[in-house]
Amino acid sequence: MKLTSTQIEEILKTINNYIKELIMERKTSISIRKDDKVHSDYWETTKYYFLYTKHLNKSMRNIGVYEITEEEENIIKEGVKLIDDEIKKYQKRNPHQYKKFLENFTGLEYEIYCMDLLNSYGWDCKLTKGGGDFGADIIAKKDETKAVIQCKRHKSRVGVSAVKDIFVGNAYYKGSMAIVCSNMDYSKPARDLARALNVQLIHHHQLSDILDLS
Repeated sequence: MKLTSTQIEEILKTINNYIKELIMERKTSISIRKDDKVHSDYWETTKYYFLYTKHLNKSMRNIGVYEITEEEENIIKEGVKLIDDEIKKYQKRNPHQYKKFLENFTGLEYEIYCMDLLNSYGWDCKLTKGGGDFGADIIAKKDETKAVIQCKRHKSRVGVSAVKDIFVGNAYYKGSMAIVCSNMDYSKPARDLARALNVQLIHHHQLSDILDLS
């Protein structure tokens, strides 16, 4: 059953009311894992739940309890396709959303900031999957280089634990470069250990030059 133009306009209104939240969800839901494959199944599920709760105003507790109508199913199917289109349009209108560093970034926002910078420099980047990431936040590929990166938004110097974590993460993801990226400087013990383990310690301003570090 084809949706009316009014129904589509209502879906678009719901999507754009939550567009920034959806962009954040998309960035964190599409991840890369040890097999080097991009996994987007969680993002597809997230879109379905978003439309089910925010547009149809149904409770998550009722999923699987009450059947949705054919019309509601069509609304969700159409909305799932529209979400990605609207995200692309928003990002085209706002290309510098995460190109400026803010002191109040959360850890996740800082990871996205670094990832977006790397993408703008021609890297193909994905965030790792949340928990169990073995110290890695971003997997970045360019030409023959595979950089495994840990992002640290700190208020003080970064210590040795970050170096140990990314050393393990780089081995786990089979990277060719292990990098810790931060907005702050690093302690002397961290720098000493990084030299011994061939881990690169950089400020996010140096993300444009990491190929020169390899």
